[in-house]
Amino acid sequence: MVRRLSPATAERCTPCGAGRAPNFAGVVLPLLLLLLSSAGAQVDPFAGLTIVPFGEQIFDIATGMTTLPDGGEVVDRATGIVLSAPYILLQEGVFIEARDAEASGDFGTFRADTLTVDLGLSLLLAEGDLEVVREGQVVRSEQLTYFAEARVLRISGGVVGENPMLSATAIVLDVDSGESLLVGPYSFEDDLVTLRSNLEGSLLELTPVEIDGLLTFDAATEVSPETLARFEPYLP
Repeated sequence: MVRRLSPATAERCTPCGAGRAPNFAGVVLPLLLLLLSSAGAQVDPFAGLTIVPFGEQIFDIATGMTTLPDGGEVVDRATGIVLSAPYILLQEGVFIEARDAEASGDFGTFRADTLTVDLGLSLLLAEGDLEVVREGQVVRSEQLTYFAEARVLRISGGVVGENPMLSATAIVLDVDSGESLLVGPYSFEDDLVTLRSNLEGSLLELTPVEIDGLLTFDAATEVSPETLARFEPYLP
């Protein structure tokens, strides 16, 4: 059974609440308790989503799937990640799929042909003509994976970057520290140094450093044990 919601109604509904008036008394108190109990604690990624349709919202009661044929926006209140696209399909607690999507969060902003979020694994996957922008850096590639619980971003497949100039098989980035690994074959070039490796699987460690208000990077071909231990589970 499919339930079609008008735009005016859909903006007030999420899949689990379609057809029911909001119970503010039953929502506000648990939310306040959650905020108090989780202060200083890490909130699970994608634990609470807000859905904002740009037009019609269709909820299939039989499958629990919601379609936004006119597009919309999905906001993860736990992480601040915002996804927007002209077409979105989702199933609460299971997945989100979007076409021609744009996403923003602590990892930066990117656009992709297709985007999928595995809500159970807290995993965001994007493919296609990718462009990632983060703190003035621009990276283009074919695939992106964001491990939301670990807060690690992996960009792979024909990686080419600007500011600084670089190329690599993949980049693995710690979203919080800004530290990253280039996976070879790679090249890295800035005003001070040019580094290259033709070896498959070779690694270059990049550590962000701010000098006179400008972001630059310390590059090391010998990766520290701490950095390697942090990134090894996410290397391609």
